[in-house]
Amino acid sequence: MGYKIYSKRQKELRGEVHDVYQYDLLPQSLRIQIKFLLDSLLGNESNYNYEPTVHGIYNQIYNDLREELGSFDLNNRNSKTEKYNTNAYAELNTFLINERNTELVLSYVEYAFRLAELLTEEYEHSKTQKSLKTLNLRFRENGVGFAFEEGHIIRIDSKLMHEEVIKPALKLLNMKEYEVTQDYFLNAYDHYRNKKYNEAIVECNKAFESTMKIICMNQNWELKGNETASKLIAACFKNKLIPDYWQTQLSSLNSMLCSGIPTIRNKYSHGQDALQEQAPEELVGYMLHTTASTIIFLIESQKRLH
Repeated sequence: MGYKIYSKRQKELRGEVHDVYQYDLLPQSLRIQIKFLLDSLLGNESNYNYEPTVHGIYNQIYNDLREELGSFDLNNRNSKTEKYNTNAYAELNTFLINERNTELVLSYVEYAFRLAELLTEEYEHSKTQKSLKTLNLRFRENGVGFAFEEGHIIRIDSKLMHEEVIKPALKLLNMKEYEVTQDYFLNAYDHYRNKKYNEAIVECNKAFESTMKIICMNQNWELKGNETASKLIAACFKNKLIPDYWQTQLSSLNSMLCSGIPTIRNKYSHGQDALQEQAPEELVGYMLHTTASTIIFLIESQKRLH
């Protein structure tokens, strides 16, 4: 739908909009909206019953999810008997509407929309992208702090920070050469979503170091292969990744990079005692945003060297 219905406009006028995200529950309205989006992208029940291609797509999703979850029956995971001749479309919709585990529902949503992207890459690409924008709009409308970006569902804390920092970072990391770095960064988000804050910090640091290593290799700067973050930062400064006149203007940048991400990582990820203390959630959110903005800065700075 290309416009906001009357009731939504009135809610906005009254200030009844979600300005704080929640992450634990997926409202019934959101689940139903996602169902309709997937119907428009992959096919509805009629398409499933009469079109072999649509039938095959839903069967693939259903069987892949059962395999990943290690379950014979998607909607009764305690079953010891495998379900045969099932209506995959109906089973998936039952799962989407009724499953209580938010992470499992999001896993299905991510996989289904990711598959839709792949299937329509050469045709109806604009339709798929429009549906993905609508999906993210539905998340926001329902006050749910997730978004589908670059083939993955990630947690977001601030709409502004997400639009200005996280999305640009993911877009840059979607380049083939940064595939490993993107994995580290997305792992950090997954840990953050699952409240594994120390692990999230470790993955942030890996993404940060990986970005610098790739830049050094792209530029054929000499590496021994076991450089620490501080040595990689030093190499970036030495080889003018940041111009001299910027180094003067940003004299504290080197200190910030050396003492920011790596130092926080060291406090919460080394030693038996440190592992028993979880990093605060707000600190890890800051780390994710700092890592994303630093990655953007480094990759964009590299472009000036060519």
